[in-house]
Amino acid sequence: MTKPQMNLLGEDGNIFAILGRASRLLRQNGQSNEAEQMYFRVTSSNSYDEALRIISEYVETELSVPEASQKQVSEDIIRDQLTDIAKHHIYAVELRGDLQYRGNDDADFINVSVGSIEGALRAAYDLGREAGQPERAEHHPAKRQKKGGHRHER
Repeated sequence: MTKPQMNLLGEDGNIFAILGRASRLLRQNGQSNEAEQMYFRVTSSNSYDEALRIISEYVETELSVPEASQKQVSEDIIRDQLTDIAKHHIYAVELRGDLQYRGNDDADFINVSVGSIEGALRAAYDLGREAGQPERAEHHPAKRQKKGGHRHER
């Protein structure tokens, strides 16, 4: 679904006025769920700038990040989060430092216990489920506690 366009420059700078305009625009474009999600996130934000960035995710403004850049940032974040999960649950990945293909059997094939695989898969599954929910403090990757798995001892 395309994002409706809204100008920020030259308009009322009150965040609630901006939020109201953006919500109306989304509802007029048949995006009521997005309007509610945006409202929740904006009213839970910590600053004016953060609120404007959130609004700019839902409606096209001067602050909106082009979709191609947004997709690349999302892919980079996912890759980093999966690498962190693998490092946490699989000792050989922690030693090697990444999940990059190296074209070398000795580097690309590692021994992994089934318990480590299960822990990593559960953590990745939880991450995917959380990604589908509105962002809240307990779902933020930096604030999330590591769950389950078989953390290796040194």
